[in-house]
Amino acid sequence: MLALWGMLAQFSYTKMVIVVDGDINPRDWDDVAWALATRMDPSRDVVILVDRSASIRSSFAQARRAALAVMSGLALGDGVQLFAFDHDREPFHGDGTSFLALAPEVIEQADRFLSALGPRGGTELEEALLHAGKIPRREGRTRAVVL
Repeated sequence: MLALWGMLAQFSYTKMVIVVDGDINPRDWDDVAWALATRMDPSRDVVILVDRSASIRSSFAQARRAALAVMSGLALGDGVQLFAFDHDREPFHGDGTSFLALAPEVIEQADRFLSALGPRGGTELEEALLHAGKIPRREGRTRAVVL
């Protein structure tokens, strides 16, 4: 996605890219609008995985800003869970087995959570992904894992 946005200078003003299935004509706005109205579920549950291992020591602040930007781009009420991972996994909310409804104060809490962390340990992504996958699916919601 970033490669697409970075391809041309005018893409820097792009706020949304719409990708449609093969049976939708992307040049026919009526087709695209129909697909958006009937096939898209805007309710999301998002798991954000933030690598806090020692190997990213110099870019942890950037990872923190990116995680907060993802949260800020979600709709209020979307579900969110965040894990900081290295050789261990530290959930932002509770024991990491559920989602928290996104609200402005949740983003502030996530900022405080991430700001209190420092780089340490080794990178064990597999365990972080397994933990993200164990959070129960909620009916009618699209799930995304952001790394």
